[in-house]
Amino acid sequence: MKAPPARVVELFDRDAINFEQYLQSPLGRLRTELIWSGIAPLLERNRQTHRVLDVGGGTGAFAIRLAADGHRVVLLDPSQAMLELARSKAKRHVPAKQRGNLRVKKGTINELTGGARIGQFSTVLCHNILEYAVGPQQVLDRIRQFIQDDGCLSLAVANRDAEPMRTLVNRQDPHAARQLLAKSLQPSSLFGGYRRVFALQEIVEMLDKAGFYCFEVRGVRVACDFLSQELLEQHDGWRAAYALEQDLIDRPPHKYLARYLHLLARPRA
Repeated sequence: MKAPPARVVELFDRDAINFEQYLQSPLGRLRTELIWSGIAPLLERNRQTHRVLDVGGGTGAFAIRLAADGHRVVLLDPSQAMLELARSKAKRHVPAKQRGNLRVKKGTINELTGGARIGQFSTVLCHNILEYAVGPQQVLDRIRQFIQDDGCLSLAVANRDAEPMRTLVNRQDPHAARQLLAKSLQPSSLFGGYRRVFALQEIVEMLDKAGFYCFEVRGVRVACDFLSQELLEQHDGWRAAYALEQDLIDRPPHKYLARYLHLLARPRA
């Protein structure tokens, strides 16, 4: 797997602060909390300390939380600006006695060295990274090398089937919506340029090829991208939106039209 193009890393560096602001926005918090609601039960089930690799973990939305909960976490990202924000946040949000749980490393999973071992991690997070990777299949192949045989992968990707509906409703543009039906590259609202989007069957097949089986598919942000910013900025409005999303997150057919697909997978024996 090649490293991300220099231009991609440059965009991540340029927009690191904007990305962190997005994470603190109502829709950003919904994305984080809904994905977290799928990860937390898996981590709590056996009550052990997990060794976690957060691939492309950015400013640490998940890694910092996991480290504060006592898990041993490697936050890996190619963007220096993202990692600097992550370090700053960790100082504020991770108790002093837990800060040793978090290691912040610059690079891609192909460059992961410095003591990392094959089969080292019990949990791997890969959230909205395949969209920007030069070789998404190679990323999954590499993750399989580092994850334990009984480990778990949390994978989030942009859902190709969500974009036409979002464009139709939010922009009132049926022509543009129709154009998106078959496009695997679509505009990136966060970083500019384009990102890859995935159909569910496509990503399940990629996981299978890498040696994983998907045991759960969840839909993140099924309906709330159609709500007004004003409503979501209200505490009661946000809580109501979150409750609705929890009702829809694993309910077909709604989950298949969510903005993001959240897949939980394990290595095949």
